[in-house]
Amino acid sequence: VQGLSNAASAMFLASYLGTATNMPRVHRLIQGIAIASAMSCFVSPMPDILANLLFVIALLLGQPILFGITLTLAARKIEGARTLHLGWTMIQACTVWIYLRGFDIAPDSEFNHYALPLAVTFTALQFSWALTSRARKAEHQASHDALTGLPNRLRLAVVSNRTSTFRRRLDAVWHVDLDGFKQVNDTFGHAAGDAVLKEVAARIQRRTRGFATAFRTGGDEFVILCDKPNDARAAITLAQMLINEISE
Repeated sequence: VQGLSNAASAMFLASYLGTATNMPRVHRLIQGIAIASAMSCFVSPMPDILANLLFVIALLLGQPILFGITLTLAARKIEGARTLHLGWTMIQACTVWIYLRGFDIAPDSEFNHYALPLAVTFTALQFSWALTSRARKAEHQASHDALTGLPNRLRLAVVSNRTSTFRRRLDAVWHVDLDGFKQVNDTFGHAAGDAVLKEVAARIQRRTRGFATAFRTGGDEFVILCDKPNDARAAITLAQMLINEISE
C-alpha cells in the first residue's frame, strides 16, 4: 500500500506542478522514484539485492527527496506547492512512525493500525483540495477579464442563457462605449489606456453595486444587466447617473 501510494503521489506531484516542462531534471528524478516505489510492491520474485535496492529508493530515499522538492517549491511560492507539501508531510511522518515502531522506539498502540490509512486519506484530501482550487481559479480566469476583474463576454453569454432559461426578467440592459478611448491609447500609450479602463470599471461597479452586474465585453465596451428599475424613466435616470459617474 505504501509503495503504491508513494508512486501515485509522486506522479501526481509531477503532473500537478508541470515538472516535465518547467523542471525536466526534477521530473526525471520524480519519475524514477515513482517507478521504484511501484516496483517495490512486487519484490517477491526478485533477487534480494534488487528488492533491497528498490526498498531503499522507494522508502528510505524517495520520500525525503520528494519532501525536499515540495518544501523547496513551496518556499519559492510555486502555485499549489504548499498544499501538496502539507499532504506529503503527513505521508512522511507516517513512514517515520512506522520505522520507529519497527525498532520498538515508538509505543505499541491501536493508533499504529490506523496511522497509514489516516495519512493516505489526509494526503488524498490535500491533493483533492489542490485540484479543486486550481479548477476554480481556471474557471474564474476563463470567465473574468484579467485587467478590470469584471465578468467577460463568456460569462455574459452564460448569464444571458440562464436568464432566458429561467424566464427571469431584466428591467434594463445598458451598453457602455467610451468616446475618445482610442485617442488616449494613441497619445499616452496602452498603460494609460489600461488605467482608464480599470478606473471606468471601478466607477461602474461603485454606481451599480447591489442592483446590476457589469461585464467587460471587449476593448472599451461594457454591458450592464440591471433588474432594479421598474419603468423606462427610472432606467433612463439611472443610466444618466452612470454616465455622469464615468464622465467626472
